[in-house]
Amino acid sequence: MKPTNKPKKAKSQPTTPLKLRDHVKAYVHARDISKGHAGNLGFALDHFAFFLKREPTIDDLQSDTVNSWLIFMLENGSKNGKLARESVANYRRCLLTIWRDLYDLELMEVAPRRIRPVKVVSESPKAWSNAELRRVLAEADKFHGCYHPSRVSKSHFWRAFVLTGYDSGLRLGDLLALETEHVKGKNRFEVRQHKTGQTILVKLRPETVEAIKETYPKNGICDRRRVFRDALSRRWVLVGFRQIIERAGLSTKHGTTKMLRRSGATAVEAINPGASSRHLGHLSVGVAAKHYLDKGLVDKAKPLVPSLIDGTCDSEDDDVQDAAPVATTAQMQDMLTKMLERVAAVPSQPVVAEVTTPANELAPFTLPLLEEFLATEVAKMSRSYMKATKSYLRQTFEALEMWRTSDFSGQRFKAYLAELVSKEGRTERTAKWFRYPLLRFLKWLAKRDDDTGRIAAECAGRLAIARASSPRPRNGGKRGAA
Repeated sequence: MKPTNKPKKAKSQPTTPLKLRDHVKAYVHARDISKGHAGNLGFALDHFAFFLKREPTIDDLQSDTVNSWLIFMLENGSKNGKLARESVANYRRCLLTIWRDLYDLELMEVAPRRIRPVKVVSESPKAWSNAELRRVLAEADKFHGCYHPSRVSKSHFWRAFVLTGYDSGLRLGDLLALETEHVKGKNRFEVRQHKTGQTILVKLRPETVEAIKETYPKNGICDRRRVFRDALSRRWVLVGFRQIIERAGLSTKHGTTKMLRRSGATAVEAINPGASSRHLGHLSVGVAAKHYLDKGLVDKAKPLVPSLIDGTCDSEDDDVQDAAPVATTAQMQDMLTKMLERVAAVPSQPVVAEVTTPANELAPFTLPLLEEFLATEVAKMSRSYMKATKSYLRQTFEALEMWRTSDFSGQRFKAYLAELVSKEGRTERTAKWFRYPLLRFLKWLAKRDDDTGRIAAECAGRLAIARASSPRPRNGGKRGAA
């Protein structure tokens, strides 16, 4: 046979599937994520490897395999024992994050589907009362000696740490990063939150500022750049704070530094409802109520209804015995008085444009009243709805000049809506959206016992009459009807 010069075919080398741990390293390297989140991704792979008894690969990301892993963790736990449902839900979330990233990079053909959910029953947040916080302060004052090499007194350090954490509502990382220049002779300063990147205004009481100054050397010159972090490391801050909680006789289950943040937010919410989210620096209103506010302490001043059992009430006009404490009621009355004084002292300014107001005409609709309305109703609105309400009211005031005269009528407003439809190309449905914020604002103003409230009540009545007199569709407003 003649020899052939054809090249030999190379043997195909078996391709090894991609290891998930190698992909996680590339995922962390390409993103600006915290060390905690990167660690959680690694922990999830550790538990997945314990279930598979080998290193997980990309071929293991299948619905049946992942669901079996979740059932295994819920029933048997892991190598370190039983796992809480919160931990299982967190590991599930981390593994699905890796799976979705592989799918986005087209390394997986199928996105995660039909993955077993892990239901988590969240407990009600717990906070410390004022009496419990005083016990914590008392135990903090019992420390002796100082920390080396910073030479900061232990008792002064812990007193300043507890008071600052309670007043500021900062997270532990932001609290340890607090710089000396921030609190140098000031009780109001801005701090950029590490978690969200948003700036928050921090207010400290005078006794808290004095407690921080006590941590400085006797000459009053502090060479520490950071108030707490340069005096004690994060690890020993957690260890020392847990010692204080144990000595105070409080539950160590909720004995982390987050309790200071929760307690401060709960105290603010009890005094000024709706202000806890701003105190904590949250962008969403519902986060504070879900994870920070102790409902038992917030609703402590809530009165009971009169008893229906015979013989317990002398008359129908008797006061309830278990009503709010006198101190809390007095504080609320004092706050209300100060607020009304500030509102009365604010000069009337037009909302959008400068309008010359005759002496015999009133100017009830002003920018401070609009800002007060939005601040009062912010707890009842979403962020997007509040911005839309503010925009609608400003446009309406500018078009109708409501702050100038009291001759507002429902027909005038209907003509304004028709103008919106014709000139700005809006539909009748979107044009009517301007009515709801206006009616809500007028009803809120009508509660005032002055000329502004009287004019607002008249305008709200005229607007309601115009709404009732407008023709309704015969089909009841149902969509799709002829």
